[in-house]
Amino acid sequence: MEINNQSRVSQAGVPGLGPFELFLVGWKLIISELYWSLKSLCRFWEIRQLKKRLSLENIRLAELVRKKAAQNMRSLDLMNPEIDLALGQLSLLKEEIDYLGKEMQARRDVFVENRRQSCLKTQA
Repeated sequence: MEINNQSRVSQAGVPGLGPFELFLVGWKLIISELYWSLKSLCRFWEIRQLKKRLSLENIRLAELVRKKAAQNMRSLDLMNPEIDLALGQLSLLKEEIDYLGKEMQARRDVFVENRRQSCLKTQA
């Protein structure tokens, strides 16, 4: 029995995937997704830890403001070095969380594009 290779060519003239090639590409996809999951697990843990630290810094800032308000009933000095430090920490943590999130998305985009290119090479 002879296999007709003409049926594996799409209308655009690009060779299609046979059952075996499709099976291999599927397994490559699964393995690469597992690889990505393991690779990004540490980064997601780091972001989660930064978010916990951010909430602790918010609580610390609230405590500092409450203490300063209790000491000075008339006015609250926001130029206090402790409050300024807490505000700086909050700003830094927010920027770091945003940066890491954008970096992870950019890496994911590059990873998917590289995988797509490698699948197209194996298909051709």
